[in-house]
Amino acid sequence: MTITGRKATALVAALILSASLNVFAAAAWGTHELWAEPRRSGFGRLVRSAPAEVQETVEARFEAIRPDMQERIAAVRAARADIARLMRDPNADPAALEAAFAELRARRDSIEILVHRTLVEAMAEMHPEIRGRWAEEWSRRR
Repeated sequence: MTITGRKATALVAALILSASLNVFAAAAWGTHELWAEPRRSGFGRLVRSAPAEVQETVEARFEAIRPDMQERIAAVRAARADIARLMRDPNADPAALEAAFAELRARRDSIEILVHRTLVEAMAEMHPEIRGRWAEEWSRRR
């Protein structure tokens, strides 16, 4: 079967348009990957929101809690795995699921508590003017 005439022209145009869109999408993705700011740590965005003169200090504080954070993140993953296991059980007990979700919330809360404690400690050592500038950036990003 051979396609000729207007159908062939429309098909060729659609193929060219499709290829062009794919090339554009690949270029956009590649440009982002090449020019995106590298992550210095898992807390990179939070650290970069701090004023430049305290970023190294804030990053050092977060690097110091990295092992504890990794343990807490592993605990969250384990809690999610427990929930998934319970969900697969054809005789899933609602009370057991509720307890598993409560455990997940507690483990996630422990991460936030550690991050907030670290932020409070870092901010306690900052000059009020620096904290004020960080507050401006913080409120814009949220």
